[in-house]
Amino acid sequence: MSKVEVGKTASLEEQTEAWNKNMGHLVEVFDMLRELKIKRILKVTVEDNSDRPCTDSVIMKCLRDFDVRYLDWQKNDLCIDVVLAVAPRVSELRLYSSGNATVLRGWAASSGLCSLNQVNIPNYSRSSRLPIPFCPNFKSANSGSVD
Repeated sequence: MSKVEVGKTASLEEQTEAWNKNMGHLVEVFDMLRELKIKRILKVTVEDNSDRPCTDSVIMKCLRDFDVRYLDWQKNDLCIDVVLAVAPRVSELRLYSSGNATVLRGWAASSGLCSLNQVNIPNYSRSSRLPIPFCPNFKSANSGSVD
């Protein structure tokens, strides 16, 4: 990842350039997997930058054309449209929320995460991960249903 020199205050332009390079490198990794004719990725875990997370379009560029089964892209408020577009067959999904009510309603809507028929909600800590409420297709890793 691109870093700005320690002890030096980076200008906004330098920070933006480093951020764009980091996202570009991430896309390059997934492009390399495509070139190797990889079709299925069992587990994707990305520790995103909490200050400047990847854009939805970068996430879609990274994951397009792959059959992703486990997705843990550590970005607050991951858009449901992105998940549905790039991981429609996901069987385990970790979500992170800032508490944005609009995003939570999108996740819980009947056209949202409930349309992912195979997904399982893993164990979660209420402080860092939120369950998907009111979705009968979801199963908790503990009880078989979401509380």
